[in-house]
Amino acid sequence: SSVALVAFVEAGEWASIVPRALADMLAGGRKIRAIPIDDPTANHMVGLIAAVREPYTPLLAALIEAAGRYSAKA
Repeated sequence: SSVALVAFVEAGEWASIVPRALADMLAGGRKIRAIPIDDPTANHMVGLIAAVREPYTPLLAALIEAAGRYSAKA
C-alpha cells in the first residue's frame, strides 16, 4: 500500500514514487520530503519485478499488461 511505502521511506534508505497529492498529504509532519518529478524530458530505464504467483491481483495484472504494451513500443 502507499501508506506502507511511506513508512519504509520514513524508516530510512528507501525511496518511492507515489502520486503527488498522496506524497504531499503523507509527507506532512514526517521526517521525509516529497520531490516533484517535473522534467518531462527525463528518460530512465526502469524494470518491473513481480513474484510468479497466480492469480495476480487486478492491479498487478494491469501493471504487467501495461508494461508489456510499453516495452513492445520501445
